[in-house]
Amino acid sequence: MKHPSEDDLLKLKLSLLEPSVELATREHLFACDSCRERYQLIENDIGQLESFSLPSLRDHYPLPYIERLSFNYWWRAAAILTFSLAAGYATVAVNRDSVRVEPMQMVLKPPPDSLQALLSCTAIDLR
Repeated sequence: MKHPSEDDLLKLKLSLLEPSVELATREHLFACDSCRERYQLIENDIGQLESFSLPSLRDHYPLPYIERLSFNYWWRAAAILTFSLAAGYATVAVNRDSVRVEPMQMVLKPPPDSLQALLSCTAIDLR
C-alpha cells in the first residue's frame, strides 16, 4: 500500500474514513514508522486544538435589538393569522342564516289618463 496522505490520516483520527479504507490505513500505520509519526503529530495537533477554550463572543457582545425581536415578530404574525382565521369562522357560524334571498313581485299600476300627472312642473296649466 502507498503511504496515506495527510488528509487520510486526519480523516482516520476524526473517524471519517470508510471502514475498508480505515482498516487498510491502520494496518499500514502498524507497519510503517514514518506514517505512524505523522499520525502522532496529527493526534498531538488535534489534542492541542481541543485543549483551547475560547470565550463565547455572544456573552460579550449582545445581539442587536432587531435580531432579538425577530423571533417575536414570527409569534405575533402567527397570533394575528390565528385570530383572523378564528374570527372569520366565528362570523360565518353566527351569521349563517342572516342573508336571505326572497323573490319579490312588482305590481305596476296603469298610467293615468290625465296629462297633468305627467308634468313635472305645476306652473303650467293644461286645462
